[in-house]
Amino acid sequence: MRFRTNTDFKRWERAGRSPAEFERVLRELGAELRAPRRPLIDYQRRREALRDWALPPDEWDALVSELPPLPGPIRPPVGDRKRQDASV
Repeated sequence: MRFRTNTDFKRWERAGRSPAEFERVLRELGAELRAPRRPLIDYQRRREALRDWALPPDEWDALVSELPPLPGPIRPPVGDRKRQDASV
């Protein structure tokens, strides 16, 4: 199976990697995606456990303080609503 028209393959090839290696990696990825995970993830339990979780305000402030400055006079709001959105 050859993927000569795939942009990712072209990047892979330009990096000096072999087409056979690309195919091997794709086959491994496919096998991993087909393999059932043990144990299965209980998404309902996870949703319930995280339902009321949010980034603590002090951690949010620390993260926001590390954002690079944006050009222009107006900075987007990064208040509590954004903290809650980011927590999701």
